[in-house]
Amino acid sequence: MPGLALAAMPPLLDVPPGGPRLIAIPTTSGSGADASWTADLVAEDGAPVEVAHRALVPEWSLLDPAFAATLPPAAVVDGALESLALAVEAYLSAWSGPFSDALALDAATTVLRRLPHAIRWSDDPDARAALHYAASAAGLAASNAQRGVAHALARALEGPTGLGYARLLGLVLPAVLEFDHPSARDRIETLTERARGRDDRDDRPLAARLRRLEETVGAPASVRSAHGRIEAERATIVERTLRAPGILGNPRVPTRADVEAILGRVLG
Repeated sequence: MPGLALAAMPPLLDVPPGGPRLIAIPTTSGSGADASWTADLVAEDGAPVEVAHRALVPEWSLLDPAFAATLPPAAVVDGALESLALAVEAYLSAWSGPFSDALALDAATTVLRRLPHAIRWSDDPDARAALHYAASAAGLAASNAQRGVAHALARALEGPTGLGYARLLGLVLPAVLEFDHPSARDRIETLTERARGRDDRDDRPLAARLRRLEETVGAPASVRSAHGRIEAERATIVERTLRAPGILGNPRVPTRADVEAILGRVLG
């Protein structure tokens, strides 16, 4: 709309009808953007800007796993970890509900159980297709609940680390789960139970299982390569994390000291 700064667009702004129809065809399996009413932008100073409006939701999302069939393994891993973070934070959100819960649990279970089969083993030929569908389910869940601290911190770390958003989500999610645990114990335990297969005797907590999953599929275990830049911009990273609207729906709303502590765990 003329004269309106996109970053300042209020979520309830009345957008006149008659614009072009929006049809999404996902070609990666991860962001769930085809089912989302948010857009993540980057300002000229590198600061993340989150725009939310129902006009951003596509009228149609055409899901065909064939579009993602030739993705390299690293892209599959990154996308799946982003889907997992969306689903987990939607399920733990203070704004979740029965419909978002069902979508989030299904998407999280799919990634936790089938990602290794899509990357390491060949005993599940439909695993990649399942991950493709799970991405949109996770996007729907997050759009009807909320993203949380993991997404806020990952977005704030993009500039200083030079790493992609999806990869950073995989790195920060275990530390955020440890922070969330006192306020979301029952839900995290439900996710842990969903992660277990029928014959799985692993009784480790969810955060530890996620770290093991990332090790299994070859995802980087830390951001130590960017440690110096993170320390130099630590105050800015913390401030940008705290400004993200999504943290208000987190099961445990963090203070500045909390974000500092989570960042410390991520750095190891």
